[in-house]
Amino acid sequence: MEISVSRNLHTIINYGVRTMRIFETLTEASSEIKRDLSKSRGTSTHLVQGQIAIEDADYYELIGYSYMILNPIPQEEAVRVSRELGYISSQEEEDEYIQFLAEESRLRKLSFFYSAKGESDSDIPDFAEFFNPSNLSDLHHRSLRKVQNLGYSYSERLFCGYRYIEEELKRDRYSRRLFVPVFWPSDFQHIHEAVRVPCTLGYQFLIRRRSHYIADHATLIYYMRSNDLTRFWASDLYFASELLTEFCRRTKTEYSGIIHSVSSLHSWIGNEEIY
Repeated sequence: MEISVSRNLHTIINYGVRTMRIFETLTEASSEIKRDLSKSRGTSTHLVQGQIAIEDADYYELIGYSYMILNPIPQEEAVRVSRELGYISSQEEEDEYIQFLAEESRLRKLSFFYSAKGESDSDIPDFAEFFNPSNLSDLHHRSLRKVQNLGYSYSERLFCGYRYIEEELKRDRYSRRLFVPVFWPSDFQHIHEAVRVPCTLGYQFLIRRRSHYIADHATLIYYMRSNDLTRFWASDLYFASELLTEFCRRTKTEYSGIIHSVSSLHSWIGNEEIY
């Protein structure tokens, strides 16, 4: 089933997002966000998992930054943008990145939509493997790529999320409760420890229909506390787009775009990794 995209910009404006930047594609967003970042330079010392990673280093940071990307994000565009941002520098790294995008997207969608109506029994063995304790450490490592002191995986946090959304949709198709938390209350207890806690706070789906527009359209609001433009931005938006695309297919809605709201969107001049 082909996913249709809402092109009615008047519909978007009526959403009440006049104060945020609206981009057609990930490529356009990357170019303009880099321009915005270039105006916000600073110097700081930061810790990564309890260790000093950067001391008096230069960085760029946008605080409380929100914008919208209207079009779905193909995998090839996410790869190209990551290369342009400097995260990929060789063919070997690109091949590894493509494999990571494909596998992580599969796991997140399988997790989120697991046990949803019409799910195939053939998917169950995948989750038997995913939640097998003997495989969990390796799966975390593959999911989070070279990160030590692992504390979670996104696939686990999304498990069966659509089941509850589906029940709420039966009650109210235009509900404001379609929120899937990724940062859990228990994570707050570990923010001072040398463990990784989610950069993503959660995903909120909104289905709306305007009087001048016949079809329902779905928007994903993606909330984050921290996002590194160079390292994780393109893949994070790609995974969000994949979730929204599948959500639109299941709810028979048009793809209206992703609103990304991030507390700290940053890029470190030395390309250090900050969570």
